[in-house]
Amino acid sequence: ELDSDVAASPFPLIQSEFNFRFPDYSEAAEKLAFISNESGFDEIWVAGLDGTERRQLTQLQFHAHNPVWSLDGKKIAFTANNGQESRLYVLDVLTSQLTQVNSELNYYGKARWSQDNKALHSVSSGDVYRIDIASGATRRITNGSHAVEIAQNQLIVYKRGSGFWQVNLNDEVVNEALLIEDLALANSTGWHVTNEGIYYFKVRGYDYRLSFYDFNNKQDKDVLRVPERAFSRSRGMSFVPSKQWLLFT
Repeated sequence: ELDSDVAASPFPLIQSEFNFRFPDYSEAAEKLAFISNESGFDEIWVAGLDGTERRQLTQLQFHAHNPVWSLDGKKIAFTANNGQESRLYVLDVLTSQLTQVNSELNYYGKARWSQDNKALHSVSSGDVYRIDIASGATRRITNGSHAVEIAQNQLIVYKRGSGFWQVNLNDEVVNEALLIEDLALANSTGWHVTNEGIYYFKVRGYDYRLSFYDFNNKQDKDVLRVPERAFSRSRGMSFVPSKQWLLFT
């Protein structure tokens, strides 16, 4: 809880003997998507924000990762692999229709939706690509480790070793500007953008912290310090604006 008057330690939203990983919350759908191995494989599940009404959406038997809601709350994009093959999928939550996005890329990192819900941004071999969902056509945008489109044709890209960059697409021209110096992120996808700033995981030796970079004063601060390995730095982070919650594994 980010706005609590009294500082509180993280508490479980969902817990059991099974794994619950890669949370992503949709305000539009009012649902939480996540990965669970409850069926014996890492599959896509959804639940209410109180952890109830859990429902399994996929039966791929092909380890799924990184579910991300579309902005309209109707679809979920996710990656899947078996150690040899990498796949990119789009799942229509209402109809249960599952579509594999086929492109020229051999590997897909965590995919993020474009603002028009027609494309996905994913990293492959150290470069950020825009992938058209319908055709599979790809466009290399820039080098980077992870990208989030915050406005039409405007992205925030994390580049390992050189920090966050703002990337603007104008027809075939790409304009880049350094936004934030390197914040020593614990993982290239372990961050979440809000209107006010960026929440991110930070690890230095045995010190695990949840931190925040404020866009207004251009300062970063530590929000929470926890014991070593108290959170997974590689299994995602999501923000719930209505409750001022951060969700993580």
